Amino acid sequence: MSNGVSCLKFHWRLLRASRSGNVSCIEALIQASNHETNDDDVDGRTPLLLACLHGHHQAVQVLLSLGGDVTKRSELARNSRNFDVIVFNVTIRLWLHVK
Repeated sequence: MSNGVSCLKFHWRLLRASRSGNVSCIEALIQASNHETNDDDVDGRTPLLLACLHGHHQAVQVLLSLGGDVTKRSELARNSRNFDVIVFNVTIRLWLHVK
């Protein structure tokens, strides 16, 4: 049970760090853990999708370098490459399409 709880804590913290663009926290969490980094939240959003949605370019770069999956679809059938419809940060849109 404690392993499941620690996994939930990891996932919640990673989603929160991604949503806020906290790059040092994202790196520390992923490097200190063997948990899946592409799990989604209750709305189907992955850490990478949240970082894109909130315009956190550095967080996007870090998540991609640490295994973020641009093809993973959310509940709304979006993926990180399609989020440019919502995200108006041109730098992130261009960076994702170049990857």
